Amino acid sequence: MMNQDLIKLDQFDGSNFGRWQDNVKFLLTALRIVYILNCKPLSEPGDNASENEKKEWQWRNDDEVMCRGHILNALSDRLYNFYKSFDSAKEIWKALEYKYKNREEEEETEKRKGTGDREEIRRGKLERNSQGSREIVLNQTPNILNVDSDPMTYTEAVTSRDVAFWKEAINDEIDSIMSNETWTLVVLPPGSKPIGCKWVFRMKYNSDGSVQTLKTRLVAKGFKQKE
Repeated sequence: MMNQDLIKLDQFDGSNFGRWQDNVKFLLTALRIVYILNCKPLSEPGDNASENEKKEWQWRNDDEVMCRGHILNALSDRLYNFYKSFDSAKEIWKALEYKYKNREEEEETEKRKGTGDREEIRRGKLERNSQGSREIVLNQTPNILNVDSDPMTYTEAVTSRDVAFWKEAINDEIDSIMSNETWTLVVLPPGSKPIGCKWVFRMKYNSDGSVQTLKTRLVAKGFKQKE
């Protein structure tokens, strides 16, 4: 069982749209309302509609309100005041994509002009490109990783010099959780409290002391369980 409060979203202020969009999608997927971003809104049923049609509309409308609210809540005050006038979650999502995703792609294209793969890595942009997997890239550039010790918290990881590498490892763990259906979202029983979870960060090394790879795990705080 996972409490949605455990998924901390930084408010989007116009930068790093791709990362913000991935995080919001993860939250909406966990809440099982991400489908709202791809479906057409239902018309409010008339007086002659069946009970099932009315229930379906109410159910969809509740999900729409929740989805729109989560997206707006993850925006900075400036963007919230602008996009709150949009009627649906899908309209807000598409408008943000049109403005900020295209801008990021253009900026990324400009950055790559005249620079090689090695310089891209030094700027913290680790990618699975023609050089191979993340492990291969890390082995080819051991001088880039200068971490004194493993991060103890998520904040330490994302504020370290090697934030790009840790974020890549975090994304791998989230992808694994989603693809393996590790947990199921359920209604919290009355009187119960969800246990928390934490990120665990570890660097693995080759026999010569160079960095082999970075690993992360999202683990439940089982020690807080009570019989």
